[in-house]
Amino acid sequence: MLAPLQHRILYKLALAYARKEAWQSVVRVTERAMKLAPTFANYASTRGIALARLAAKDGGSWAEARTALEGALALDDGDADAHLELGDVLLHLDEERGALKHYDRAVRIGPDRSAGYLSLADLYLRLGFVTQAEKTLTEGLRLTHDGGTFTLLMLLGQIAETKHDATGALARFEEAKHACGACTERGQQIVFFELGAAYASVTPPRKAEALANLVTFSKLVCKGA
Repeated sequence: MLAPLQHRILYKLALAYARKEAWQSVVRVTERAMKLAPTFANYASTRGIALARLAAKDGGSWAEARTALEGALALDDGDADAHLELGDVLLHLDEERGALKHYDRAVRIGPDRSAGYLSLADLYLRLGFVTQAEKTLTEGLRLTHDGGTFTLLMLLGQIAETKHDATGALARFEEAKHACGACTERGQQIVFFELGAAYASVTPPRKAEALANLVTFSKLVCKGA
């Protein structure tokens, strides 16, 4: 009686393996599910993502991950996660144009999700397209409310710095600090360093606030040592 539902059971098992980051097991189980339900795009997408994770650990092939994700998108072109993952894979294969295409597609499919804006803007910055990156991040701030606000603001602050806009950079870093609150989660402590540098760079320099933030940054990052 379970035969018609077996592929769904296998997929739930694959998701459980994914939560444990047991990517080889995810590949193995999704392949079994795909044999039973070859038109289920989410099975193919999950397999492709697992293959990409294996490639990132030097235990797999980026080319194989690419083929798997392209196959998943052939079944469902509206899968934002698959487009985002394929963009990452293409970056590792030095195909920036293809990565841009899939990041842009991920944004268009899921305009309320920050991940696509962040990946697209980051690639624009790598390629030297600062104006496009800034527009992408600003649009992301306007449309997303999923926890990515801090990173969007940090990147906008860094762009302002590259444009020698000390006042604009400070405003963005202050907004980022407000967004993360205590800023104790991994990677958030950098906001104190950026704020310290920004306070020191405005005219006139706000030396006391610069020092306070730099001291906070030092205490947070050196706490483990």
